Amino acid sequence: MSTRHRESVPTISSPEEFVEAIPCLLGFHPSDSLVVVVVTRRSVSLTARCDIALSDRPEEYDRFVRTVTHDWQGSRLPQIQVFVAGYSDRQTASAAVRALQARLDAQVLGAVVVDHDRWWMIDDDIHGPGRLVLRDTGLSRRLTCGPVAASRSDLAASIAAPMGQREDDMLRALVDALDQVKEDDPVEAGLTVVALMSSWHDGTALSDRDYLTAAVAMSLDEARHEVWKVLSASKARQYLHFWKEVVSRTPQGIRTVVLAVTGMFAWIAGEGVLMNVCLEEAEQADSEYPLVRMLSRIARCGVPPSTWAQMKP
Repeated sequence: MSTRHRESVPTISSPEEFVEAIPCLLGFHPSDSLVVVVVTRRSVSLTARCDIALSDRPEEYDRFVRTVTHDWQGSRLPQIQVFVAGYSDRQTASAAVRALQARLDAQVLGAVVVDHDRWWMIDDDIHGPGRLVLRDTGLSRRLTCGPVAASRSDLAASIAAPMGQREDDMLRALVDALDQVKEDDPVEAGLTVVALMSSWHDGTALSDRDYLTAAVAMSLDEARHEVWKVLSASKARQYLHFWKEVVSRTPQGIRTVVLAVTGMFAWIAGEGVLMNVCLEEAEQADSEYPLVRMLSRIARCGVPPSTWAQMKP
């Protein structure tokens, strides 16, 4: 399951625009998927995806539906609207979309099925299919989305641990980074990480040692505390790519905390898909690590990123 909260997303009004926007909203091109786009106050507030086969696992499927509906249960907001898309062969996708529509207590703006390079409105046998390769409406530019991965696995590969010669190079840089972090002064270590993020944002070219210094420092609770103190939704979006650079350099053995930190930045930035990619690997390494456990609860309960404002130190 993947969720992605977004703030200040331009209004998307037509089925064609939703089909065009979904890969940008998710960060990758979905396949064998159910996708729900939640619209409040005429703007996209949440995009959620699950495997289309999840409907055969009632407990997990119910959790997905609860996550999607979390934002509007008990809400005083104007009526919530949703757009639903199924990605598979037309018959499978149609059945899954209809079943999901019946579970969503909201006005359905539209529902489509996408089969390879064609899409149809659900239960529409009159009009021909639309082409998935659409005209350039400028929507992706208005959404200001980053690069869209070809698949979820490609997104995961973009932050994978270094291997081969690159791993050897990163291990040598890691030795130097260990010398830069003073465990007896974790506050200073945290301030060093904040300074590195700021330098990166200002366009300074950082070395592998610099990125790995940030990775090593995050193993210290008080160092993380210094980073959390400056973290906001805007800062998370601003610095998320910095942490992707860090985690893609971090060798096996010390990745757990870096994955969890990157996942936290992704969550607060509204990049729930990347958060879940980080979480899956972190849980495999050490599911009991406190920050991993917290991130797991956030993902499991569909906690919105706006909650961070009440959580931060």
